[in-house]
Amino acid sequence: MKAHVLVPLIALMAIIAGCASPPDQQRDAVQAKLDSLQETKADRHLPELCAEARDSFDAAVDEIAQQSDVSFLSRSYDRAERQLAYADSVLTLAVDSALRLNEQSAAKIDSLRVRATAILDSAITLVVSLEDGKADDPEYKALRRRLVDFKLLIGLANKAYNDSEFIEAGTIYDVVVQGVEEVRQNLQTLR
Repeated sequence: MKAHVLVPLIALMAIIAGCASPPDQQRDAVQAKLDSLQETKADRHLPELCAEARDSFDAAVDEIAQQSDVSFLSRSYDRAERQLAYADSVLTLAVDSALRLNEQSAAKIDSLRVRATAILDSAITLVVSLEDGKADDPEYKALRRRLVDFKLLIGLANKAYNDSEFIEAGTIYDVVVQGVEEVRQNLQTLR
C-alpha cells in the first residue's frame, strides 16, 4: 500500500518539477532595456554591442516559443534564461559605455560648439559685407543659402547638445565647422 501511495506522489512531484514557466519577467526587463537604448539613441553609437544583445534576446524569445510547444513534462527554459542573462549583461555594458562616451565627449563638444558658432558668425559677417556688390551674383547667392543651411544645422546641434546627446551634437558641429570653412574660403575668393 505504501508503494501505491508513493508512486502517485512521486509522479505528482515530477510533474510539478517538470512544469517550468517561461522567464517572462526577465524577458520583459531585457526588452525594456533594448527599448530604452533605442529611445536614447545610444544604439547608434554602439551598434555592435546592441546588435549582439538583440541577437541573444531574439534567440531567447525563439527558445521560449519552442519550449511552449514541448510537452510540459520536458519543458526547460534554462537556455532561454542564459540567453536573456547574456543579453542583459551586454546591454548593461552598452549603457555604461554610452554614458562614459557621452561624459567624455561633453567637454570636447562644448569647445566645438563655441568654434562652430564663432566661425558661422564670422562667415555671416563676411557675407553681409559683400551684400552691396555681389547681391546679384549667383555664386554669392548659393554661398549665402549654404550659410542659412548651416545656421539651421547649428540649431539642430544646439538642440541635441541641450538634450545631452553630445555625440550627435558633435557630429553636426563638425559638419558645420568644415562646411562654413569652405564657404568662407569661397567668399574670400569672391571678394
